[in-house]
Amino acid sequence: MKELKIRLVLLIIGSILMGIGVVLATVTQMGADSVALLWEGVHIRFHISLGMANYVFTGFFLILVLLIDRKQVGIGTILSPLIQGMVMDMIIRFIPQFDSFFIRLSVMIIGIIILAIGSGISAAANLGKSPYVGFTFAINKRYNYSITFSRVILDALCLILGLLLGARLSIGPIISVFIIGPITALSFRKISEIYNFKELNAIEHDTTLRD
Repeated sequence: MKELKIRLVLLIIGSILMGIGVVLATVTQMGADSVALLWEGVHIRFHISLGMANYVFTGFFLILVLLIDRKQVGIGTILSPLIQGMVMDMIIRFIPQFDSFFIRLSVMIIGIIILAIGSGISAAANLGKSPYVGFTFAINKRYNYSITFSRVILDALCLILGLLLGARLSIGPIISVFIIGPITALSFRKISEIYNFKELNAIEHDTTLRD
């Protein structure tokens, strides 16, 4: 029971950090990652909040995961996106607009780093993968495609759909490719080592995927 409480707290902390990271990267108008780019496209085209766009995205992939492999679903599958959405909608109105390019670039990079740290913490909690990551693993299990190949294809589709819906391609998604994976992996390993979680080796693939 104590370990479960620790995992739940880690899931909440990780989800909050992910929401903060996405908002910081997004308000700079330099973008975060391909998933956030798709959220932005849905936000623009359908005139809904970023948090609501997150819920739509999550619901779509949740249905796919349930159809393909329900074992990827846990309490974190539902709780994490809900927390992220609430955090994004709560804080986005308080983040000022930055005029300086270098300030916007710095804030965007900080946002992506925070996003990656939160992703690693959420993955270490191991209470259920997010629908997006869960779908990647489900495809791997069902059709024997590699995790890397599946993730690259999904990210590319998110990027294309986001652009088609009106989001603008920016430097954020490009930078995120190089820093989200390593920072997420480091965050995941450190949390797993601190709390001596047995899944450190069992779910190593999670260290390179956004939760």
